Amino acid sequence: VILAAQALASELPDLSRMITAMFNGSGETWIRFTPEFEIGGTIDMIPPEIRPFLYVTSTNDHNEGPLGSLRVHVRFHPNSNPESFSALERYWRNDTESFAAKYITAEDLLFVMREVRKEDASGAHAAFRKALVEELECKAQLQREKVRINIAAEKQQERESRLRATGVERDRAKLRAMTVPQLKAQYDVYKLIVKDEIIRKTTLVSIPRRQDKLDAVLAALTRFE
Repeated sequence: VILAAQALASELPDLSRMITAMFNGSGETWIRFTPEFEIGGTIDMIPPEIRPFLYVTSTNDHNEGPLGSLRVHVRFHPNSNPESFSALERYWRNDTESFAAKYITAEDLLFVMREVRKEDASGAHAAFRKALVEELECKAQLQREKVRINIAAEKQQERESRLRATGVERDRAKLRAMTVPQLKAQYDVYKLIVKDEIIRKTTLVSIPRRQDKLDAVLAALTRFE
């Protein structure tokens, strides 16, 4: 990372400020961590005979390292999958090649190759990938539906807020002078805000003419009063 930053330094005019901000932000954490290594501190007081048996992860998250490696692996091998990545990691970390050269016989290799062919022919990998894709598609669909519901709820809330601001018009003369859009707004006020039982059982389609809408709104006003 340091070498890469140095190579790109000429293209990063704010690099110095970025590094300064990073170390300033890390300062508080270092103050908390470094006392553990002081003479007489937590780590220093561990008996020497116990230290060889201690295991401390390199990161706070057990999956952080492998997940980062998987991300890089998939970037350069788009057709790969977690199973092949895991197999490669075990191969390199366990030095499988040296083990095989020392202990595996020709018969063992033949057996392994036959088992691999059987596994490939079984279609298990293809079935797993298909199930994985279906699961991801299902989750994506659920997420899209969730977003759709949230958007619809926001629109409904905005509509109701607008109708509350409109309010119930009590002046019948003003109602009779209203245009069709204004009467529709009053109709919606009674339906969504006042929740007039009769209005809620009707639709604008059932009262297509302006006079029908006016009559419905006037009747709702009478019930409201």
